[in-house]
Amino acid sequence: MTSAPHRQGPRRHEAHVSPRALTLATSIAWRHAAADPVRAVVLAQRVLPPPLRGWLRLAGPYGRAAAQWGAGDRAAALATLDASPRRLAAFSLAVDQPATAAAALNRLPDHDPARPVLAARLARREGRLTEAIQALDHAPGLRTRRLRTLLTAERAVLSDSMIMASSGQIETISGHDHETPRTKGRVLHLVNDALPSTSAGYTIRTHEIVLAQKAAGLDPHVVTRCGFPVTQGTLDSRRLVML
Repeated sequence: MTSAPHRQGPRRHEAHVSPRALTLATSIAWRHAAADPVRAVVLAQRVLPPPLRGWLRLAGPYGRAAAQWGAGDRAAALATLDASPRRLAAFSLAVDQPATAAAALNRLPDHDPARPVLAARLARREGRLTEAIQALDHAPGLRTRRLRTLLTAERAVLSDSMIMASSGQIETISGHDHETPRTKGRVLHLVNDALPSTSAGYTIRTHEIVLAQKAAGLDPHVVTRCGFPVTQGTLDSRRLVML
């Protein structure tokens, strides 16, 4: 990923589309098209101008489901794919519906060639990296090998960066031989999504916590995952968002 994390500050600026955002969006679309074509269709529904979204219905079952999902008819979108557990599982993972994906996987025959990758993606979504890697054992295909390599690298990073202390608390291991100078009162929040691009209970809760910390005289900062919110289909490449 080439984007820096998305940060929040105290004032609001209007979002804008820049060449950087378009470049990142193109890179993300290419990655998804290669690794997860269903996710690419879902993201296309989000980023296409409204007049063009209807054309997704011509892109087969996934396109029709993505168009329905984007229009707010989620039940119809899932019903469109219900006859095929493989398609339903793939689409459910693409739109972040792990429970529906798990139910679809339970209906999928063990010998189905798509099962290992779908099971691995579901396990990864739920934080079970070791199970995700094991699901790909002996599964053929270039896409499978790439996913296994990615999952193995993610697990290695987690294993190298943290250890469990005897007290049960997680201690971070720094790769630097010196400590970064600390700023008194500064608080760092590491989050997945954030306002204003994602308005949900958890992002509003984070914002209210930050406001309370500021009122208490602290210096809070919020940092999202790299690439957000372009990874969610919003062409906004600001490095710093002031709220």
